This record gives sequence, C-alpha cells and structure tokens, in this order.
Amino acid sequence: MQRFKKRLKHLLLKVEGFRASFRRAVECPICHHTYNHFYTYNQRLNAMCYHCRSLERDRFLFLYLTNQTDIFSKPVSLLHFAPEISLYPKFVKSPNISYYTADWMVTLNSYLQVIPQYIMSVTDIKFDDNRFDYIICSHVLDDVDDDRKALREMYRVLKSGGQAIIAVPADLEMPVTVEFDETPEKKSLKLHLKISAENKRVYGADFIDILAGEGFEVSLILSSSMNDSIRNYALRKSDCLYVCTKK
Repeated sequence: MQRFKKRLKHLLLKVEGFRASFRRAVECPICHHTYNHFYTYNQRLNAMCYHCRSLERDRFLFLYLTNQTDIFSKPVSLLHFAPEISLYPKFVKSPNISYYTADWMVTLNSYLQVIPQYIMSVTDIKFDDNRFDYIICSHVLDDVDDDRKALREMYRVLKSGGQAIIAVPADLEMPVTVEFDETPEKKSLKLHLKISAENKRVYGADFIDILAGEGFEVSLILSSSMNDSIRNYALRKSDCLYVCTKK
C-alpha cells in the first residue's frame, strides 16, 4: 500500500508538471525540464521540480558542483550522506566518480531520498582515514545529536585537500547556533522558526567558527551571489553552502 501511494503521488506530480510545462519561466539545471513554475512543497511556492523532484537547495548545490568544482571532470571518490533522489542519478552515472552513499535514517523521507548503500551514521563513518576526495552532507548535521563528532569523522575520512560540502538550516543573522531541547521555551522557538520536529538545532553565524575549530578551512557560498540563477532556477536567496577543505 505504501509503495502504491508513493507511485500515485509521483504520477500526480507528473500530470501537474505536464500542465505547468507550456510556459518556460523556470528551468531545473539538474534534469533540464522547464515549467511555468515548480511545485509547491512544504508551503514553499516554486520549490520542487516536477520531473526529478529537486528542491531549491539541490539545484543550488548542483550548480555549485558543476561550475566551481572538478567533481564531474576528473577521477574522484565521493561519499554522499542522505543522497537526494534528484542528484543521485547524476553521480551514479558519472564514470569518473567512485560513488558511495550512506545514511542512518533510511525511511525519513523516501520520496526525496534514495536508499543508501551503507546504513551508518555520519558520527561513526565506517571507512578508513584519508579515503575520500569529496563528502556531500546536506541537511544532516541538524538531525544528529553530536554534530561535532560528525565533523571530526568527516575530517578523518577526507584526503588532504579534500572537501566536505555541507548545507544546514542556518540563519546568518543569528550570532550563535541555537540548540533545541524539550523546554517549553525552545519548543515555542522551534514553532516560531518553522523548524522540523526532528531538527536538533538551527545554525547561526558562528557555524564557520565551529567548522574551523575542527580543522577545516571554510568558504561560505551564498545562493544570493548567483544573481540570474535565483530567478532562472528558482533558488532561495537564504540558502548557503559551507565548503570545508581538509588542510
């Protein structure tokens, strides 16, 4: 029954996508389908591609990887946590990429993610030291109890000069990261900020210092710097990527 509901949901999405495809106002850079608008997801207008189901953050990440890294052009090893269903085909079909997928919560959102090869937590990575050229970890750290341990694990398995590309729910206007607990005040704040129930924290401007404290050299990439891409690909101006290089 669950599989039938999933297929029906996807079919209905395709039908609505067909209706939205007669005017080309936005394009998905991942699958290259064009629409009048993207699908509304989690009350966000113009959010999800009808065809590949990419969200705004997926399209932003793909544009960064394509335009500012060598991940698709030279032999690399990639560890991808919580692999997005929109990005997975791009990596798995790239002959130059030795691609490994991992996640701990395999049923959290099966509609937008694929079942990983390895069932493991980012806080306990079952690979040897200095193993990977790249790690992609998008909207995972906010769900784990010990995010500092996760950062240390990613640093450990990266090669020297390797990069962990990290995305988290962040508010750069907040000076410090807010940790959520079960107190009424924090529960109320989570509702006010529209934070998902499973999230342990929302990161502030201090996240760069947290990353640097674990040994990374950090570059902050803002989607707002992409100008025309914001409109053409329906990106969110508030999204950002933390590109963390192992020294």
